[in-house]
Amino acid sequence: MPLPCDVVVEKDVRVKMRDGVSLCVDIFRSAGEEKVPVLVAWSPYGKDNGTRASYKNLFKVIGIPDSKLSGLQKFEGNDPAYWCAHGYAICNPDTRGITKSEGTIYTIGSHEAQDGYGRAARQRHLIE
Repeated sequence: MPLPCDVVVEKDVRVKMRDGVSLCVDIFRSAGEEKVPVLVAWSPYGKDNGTRASYKNLFKVIGIPDSKLSGLQKFEGNDPAYWCAHGYAICNPDTRGITKSEGTIYTIGSHEAQDGYGRAARQRHLIE
């Protein structure tokens, strides 16, 4: 799907967590200077999964043909083409210990909850 607006893509942005571990995130936002709310697609699947060839036609089973997707979305994440055009930024992190992020994986626990509690999305430089 063609992008309905100009989208700025910041790949592999490092975000420090409370204990010094860096998570790697991708940020998608519409071109412009205004601050916008951020939707964080937090999952253990990796920020780049979803755009692979093996995911082609994956969402067709739930009624979403590939022609309605931009190819920028991560697996089980928001499509930046749609959400950036509607006034949101998208933050797709590699969670702790996943792909390009540092640390040890702690899926569905207090460590992950503390990491996800606004840290990856609230850093001002990500949405300015």
